[in-house]
Amino acid sequence: MVAKPFHCLLCDKSYANKTSLVTHERKFHNQNVIIPHQHILSIPLYSSYCHFHGLFIDTIQSRLGSHRSTEGKKKIQVHCEENLFYFIFREQETFTFQVSGYKYNCVFKGQAGAERIGKIFQCPNWWIKANKFGGETIVYYQQQDPITKNLIDKEVCFCWK
Repeated sequence: MVAKPFHCLLCDKSYANKTSLVTHERKFHNQNVIIPHQHILSIPLYSSYCHFHGLFIDTIQSRLGSHRSTEGKKKIQVHCEENLFYFIFREQETFTFQVSGYKYNCVFKGQAGAERIGKIFQCPNWWIKANKFGGETIVYYQQQDPITKNLIDKEVCFCWK
């Protein structure tokens, strides 16, 4: 009998390799919010939250350039403790946890998502940067489909792994 060392922590299934386990999780536990180790996550200090909040806003503002050559999709990384990420995003509708990859995700879409991020970080205009000449650089949360001309909501994804 072949040993199946990769066990799903959310059900009783076992797999011979990690790829099979990841495929199983995507198929059967795609919207998982169960954190098997939740009991060991301590409530973060308020000072940790304030530090992360300030760091996030400062990082966004510093990455928003006003020149056309700086347009496009940006990936921003900000260090965050696991318990802080969990307690900030756990109550959001799109919060998920991938057990096999030990990865948290939280996705915000469109204007409603941008406004929700503003509420979480207590900065309603986080996506706008004013320059010294009175102009603004803006994170767009919608784009127009070139074929149908319909507006498509863009996503802002927060990940921790």
